[in-house]
Amino acid sequence: MEGTREFSRRDFLKRSAAVGAGLAAAGALASCAAPQGSSGNAAPDGTAKTDVVWDKEADVVVVGFGGAGGAAAIEAASAGAQVTIVEITKEGGGSTTINGGFLMLGGTQLQKDLGINDTADEFAKYLVAAAGPSGNAEAWQFMAKGSPALYDWCVDVVGMTFDKVVDEGKVGAGRPGLGLAYSGNERSRKFSALAKPAPRGHIPSPEGSGVGFFRPLKAKVEELGCEVLYETTAEHLIQDSAGRVIGISATGADKKTLNIKAKRGVCLTAGGFGMNAEMMQANFIFDERPAYPTACPTELGIGIQMGLEIGADTYGMSQHAMGRALYSAAGDDPLKGIIVDPNGRRIVAEDEYYAFVGRAIIYNHGAFLIVDDQVNKDITTLGEPVASAATIEVLADALKMPPAILSATLGFYNQDVAAGEDSEFGKHDEFLVPLTTAPYHAYDVGASGCYYHTLGGLRIDLEARVQDLAGKPIPGLFAAGRNSNIAYGYYVGSGSSMFDVFTFGRIAGQNAAAESPVA
Repeated sequence: MEGTREFSRRDFLKRSAAVGAGLAAAGALASCAAPQGSSGNAAPDGTAKTDVVWDKEADVVVVGFGGAGGAAAIEAASAGAQVTIVEITKEGGGSTTINGGFLMLGGTQLQKDLGINDTADEFAKYLVAAAGPSGNAEAWQFMAKGSPALYDWCVDVVGMTFDKVVDEGKVGAGRPGLGLAYSGNERSRKFSALAKPAPRGHIPSPEGSGVGFFRPLKAKVEELGCEVLYETTAEHLIQDSAGRVIGISATGADKKTLNIKAKRGVCLTAGGFGMNAEMMQANFIFDERPAYPTACPTELGIGIQMGLEIGADTYGMSQHAMGRALYSAAGDDPLKGIIVDPNGRRIVAEDEYYAFVGRAIIYNHGAFLIVDDQVNKDITTLGEPVASAATIEVLADALKMPPAILSATLGFYNQDVAAGEDSEFGKHDEFLVPLTTAPYHAYDVGASGCYYHTLGGLRIDLEARVQDLAGKPIPGLFAAGRNSNIAYGYYVGSGSSMFDVFTFGRIAGQNAAAESPVA
């Protein structure tokens, strides 16, 4: 989104931190879900009142016009359904427009055109392993299988374009003129042993950012004649006496209540809850929270609350993407140092992808980057060191960590460098340099410089149907994007969220349109 250098999640978040802080109070209020029936259009048991008056109706009602909502609307409209989208902002886009510009896919035509030998099966191996024990292997395998077709849909149906240029270096975010790069942790020692690495971050042109996803998506939605009600806030779902979701109540731009009938289905695609202070407080389980949410200001969990009001289940609410951007357009020099916890122990291969470094930092209650004077001369992206000292022991004292532990950590690392292999974490050779030139310097790379976004949401199945607490689909209700979750687990890499957004957004729209209409 910036013309002079790579778009950086961290840079964006620094610019928008003041906006996020101002929305904290609004988020806290929004997280207090009103009881069922508070709109006046649904009875306390969640069923529709007989006297509900519909102000509008459509075959499919989509709540939220970002990547998932746009995908749902395109598929529903393409199937012949009349679609109404309810969008809280003036122009839509959500967090799709502000993401770093990656769509993680495997086995695509773009990869083939660029001579990249990748398959959906190898992609699936990586996804399953990276999502960890709390991830849903079946969901990731399902998504990976559809990855090549999803790329074709993006290009052939929506009209996205991807430049035939690949960069296999350390690329932290998309940039104009680049079409493909690594956006996950495929090249780390752990994952490269499990699946063949390949660059899978597909970057849309010409913007090289999330705008390149939403701009053509929005144009296609308009081309298909979908109605979009901007500056309209969805509030509650409305069910019939059998429990089927048959519409929503919302507050329109004129501040009046608007009841919209959904003859076939409702798709909840209103994003996550990263800007909702109360929901974050309830669902973030670690001692230190990353400072910067990579979410648009309207990610207040509204769609999740709408589902909760009628008995929907949730999945992975304590799972979050947490990243730390150590490398950037300014260079990779910070990766030549070592990242240690507050006790002086090394915690991660410093050249791993943002989300994996960030997770290690948060799990270990903070971190410091330790470098010698030679490496420090080339570091331009981290501000000023928090401490410098003539010896590593004195540096440890300044950081209030045990000198013997930090000294031993550095000594062991330098032995590995001399041997030519990082035996502890597997950092790549190009970043292995001895840290022996005094003075030594420490940078705080803890939570205050990390970013996050939420991964949990309403539990859905592979058909994008929202599940109730008994594991049964709630009739007429679908969800996608960060409004829902079926796959995460750990965050697997940049662009995986857009992969999930488009995959289940499409499925939600297809299946909502295929429902039998209510009278």
